[in-house]
Amino acid sequence: MRHKTILILLILFSSVFAPGCVDNETETEDVPDVKMPIDTASIDDLIPTKDLPIGITYLGTHEVIIENATESIEAVYKNSNKDDFYVRVAKTDSKDTAKKLIEDYKSQYSGYRYNPFEEVMLSNHSATQIKDYTIQQGKNEFTYLYIWNNENYVFIVSSNILNDNSLTFEIAQAVGY
Repeated sequence: MRHKTILILLILFSSVFAPGCVDNETETEDVPDVKMPIDTASIDDLIPTKDLPIGITYLGTHEVIIENATESIEAVYKNSNKDDFYVRVAKTDSKDTAKKLIEDYKSQYSGYRYNPFEEVMLSNHSATQIKDYTIQQGKNEFTYLYIWNNENYVFIVSSNILNDNSLTFEIAQAVGY
């Protein structure tokens, strides 16, 4: 009889305590970050800090001055090759002012002997890819920059990577606006 009592107590204790000890981790599904609607987002919300391309690390933001912007910030990123990436966001008074800011920015390339502009699609928005030539150690090299607006915000994404636009393009896509 004593063995039956011990067995019943053992079964009772294991049914009460065992379920809590089996798995300490709660199961959660990977839910992607939902971007705030642009009309309610703050300028800081528009900077990508999560779900970045593999190997890209977000380092932080600082204020920058962009002419005709009411507020502007720049985020800095780095990858394992020590390449630098920058995402600038400028808030303007209106959508028209944002478009004017882009035209003013593009006008600095007006003296080029080639057309540095190519229209591309980013996050369901038309953006301008700018291919800028530079001379590095006596060789012609080029970098890429992406600029577009969404409502009254202007986005400018650039890097110091030479002759390859793929990672800069991925960062621009990560902006998501």
